[in-house]
Amino acid sequence: MEGPAELFVEAITRVLAWVDEHKAYLFLMTAVAAGVVALSAALNMWGLVELEKLAYAAVGAPFVAAGVKADERKVAEVVRLVERALGPALVPGGGASAEVERWAAGLRSGEVKTAVARAAEMLKGWLEAVKSGRYVYHSSGRAARICAGDACAVKTREWAVYLRPVKIEAGRLGEVKEKWIIARSPEELEAWLSGAGSAYVAPALFFEGGGAELRVVAVSEAVVNEVRRRLAAVRGASGVQYDSLTASARRGVLAAAKVGDAARLWRAYMDGVESYLTDPARREELTREAERWIRALRLNTTAEEAVAKGLEMLKALRDTGLFDALRKMAQRLGESGVETVEKMLRALEGGELWLEATPTGKAIRICGERCVSVNQRGIHELALEVPSAEVQIPRLLPEEHAKRLHIGWLASDESHNPQGFAIMYTTQLWQLYAWLITKSGRIRIHAPDIVLKKKGISTELYAFSEIYG
Repeated sequence: MEGPAELFVEAITRVLAWVDEHKAYLFLMTAVAAGVVALSAALNMWGLVELEKLAYAAVGAPFVAAGVKADERKVAEVVRLVERALGPALVPGGGASAEVERWAAGLRSGEVKTAVARAAEMLKGWLEAVKSGRYVYHSSGRAARICAGDACAVKTREWAVYLRPVKIEAGRLGEVKEKWIIARSPEELEAWLSGAGSAYVAPALFFEGGGAELRVVAVSEAVVNEVRRRLAAVRGASGVQYDSLTASARRGVLAAAKVGDAARLWRAYMDGVESYLTDPARREELTREAERWIRALRLNTTAEEAVAKGLEMLKALRDTGLFDALRKMAQRLGESGVETVEKMLRALEGGELWLEATPTGKAIRICGERCVSVNQRGIHELALEVPSAEVQIPRLLPEEHAKRLHIGWLASDESHNPQGFAIMYTTQLWQLYAWLITKSGRIRIHAPDIVLKKKGISTELYAFSEIYG
């Protein structure tokens, strides 16, 4: 009788041999070979996996929780930078006054020129407000924001201070391919505006390399209008109630027509998975599924053994507090999602928006109290304030099996960040559960964003593993 390790090696070898020619039931095969088919059945792991890449690029997200308490060190850091930029010493490439003069001399557009000319004045107003404690602080774990008056200081990699945008009416449709620009010279901005149509334009002071450089962030009005349209389409809840059967049939995909519906789907799916531990009829269902897959893959094990092992691991996950933690996240997701969409719509409809650029310039952020990030592929992500969950996962598989299953995840949805964490990014709860059985140690789970689709939303989950299983 072959052991689980030999069965695993055989299954993984078959899969990797077929990568170039076929789509593979990778996760199901490896789970069956390791004796965990019951868990794979419970989590609907037989969804087809497309092996488009051997690994995704690292996302580089930090292993920290979101917070709202002001970081006084960051406040003091950016105050010093702005004070230096407004001071009398006009070093090359630095000094707000020198940068304003450079831009004003090269601009033709009156509205933009007026906005740039007021940059130093608006920076002074921001500085006075912050030093007197009259500011709003927000940290998402990926960015810190300090807003006061007509300016917001934002730190991602380096600090930048964004001024409130002005709207430039063009009276014609845009012709440029690029929907936004982070212009470093008046000539670059003027060339873009000449074909952009109506746009929002915001001066911003970027602190890099020891100096301060004034740039202008501009985005087409069409981008802002599309953000507004997508937010309006998903506001509120549709009143749909998801039972565990409906949720299970959707394989835990965290997608819904309205932002208020996603949390109900999330909770219903979790209830459906947990029912395998308490409902004898569901256990019989698992046994039948296990028999079907064992016959199909010609594996030398029994359905009863596989079901017992799978439910043992599912119970171990439940006993870590994972299910309760995820239910709390789902509850907060529903509350935060509905509230954030409403606040963003009020900000956009009232013209109270901000513009921000990502460090690479490949995405633009349209901000109210929170931000909608739009990248070059047209993906719209709305940042949320949802507390993260942290659990301690015991070792659920023999080390040699966990390492080999790790190969399967690297071929699909697992990546590594520069800090050495293994990261799972998914919009499907079944993938999160299945990934966790291959890991042990401290795991942190975040739900930082929802994706605003053309119709409906989906919720993104990030899980970070400090040590590899």
